[in-house]
Parts: sequence; structure tokens; C-alpha cells
Amino acid sequence: MPDTEFYSSEDLAKDVLDYELWRLAEGRCPNADALLFEAPYKAGQLATLGFMVRDIIESALRRAARNRADYAGIGDSEHDTIVHGAFMSGVNEPRLEWHHRKRPA
Repeated sequence: MPDTEFYSSEDLAKDVLDYELWRLAEGRCPNADALLFEAPYKAGQLATLGFMVRDIIESALRRAARNRADYAGIGDSEHDTIVHGAFMSGVNEPRLEWHHRKRPA
């Protein structure tokens, strides 16, 4: 399903983006390494909707990752590289398969 069919309004998409930024900056997560990819990837998918300039979204993601205590041992350039790669992967795959993960039994 394309993102444009799932998000009923720009406000909903912005709320989901705000959640991903919060989650990356300070949300609790059992796997912080996975989160460093997941949040920028989902934000990249949201960026394809065109409600905000992509560079602004990516900059906010980089700031969030740099400020997270779990990532203190990672340098800024490494944060930027990981966030950029994940963000661009999301931009290039604007579909909602991540909403359809199987839940453990």
C-alpha cells in the first residue's frame, strides 16, 4: 500500500513523524541499534508525502540520534552516515510493509 493511501491527512503524517523523532531521541527501545535504522527509514517513507522539506526532516533525525545517550560511543559522522542511508532507503521504498509485521505467537 502506498503511503499516500494510508495517511488520511497531513496532520496524521506529521504526528507519526514527530513520534519517530521522539522515539529516536529518547524513546525506550530494546534494540537501540535497530532503532537507529528503523526511525530514519520510516521518516524517509513519510518524507515522500511532501508535507515537509526532506532536508529538514533528515537534519532533525541526525540531531535526535546525536543526542540519544545509547549512541554516545558513535561519532557524529557515523550517526550522519547511518541516518542518511536509512532515510534514503525509506524515501526509495515508500510503501507500508513495516505496518504488517508478524507478531510473535
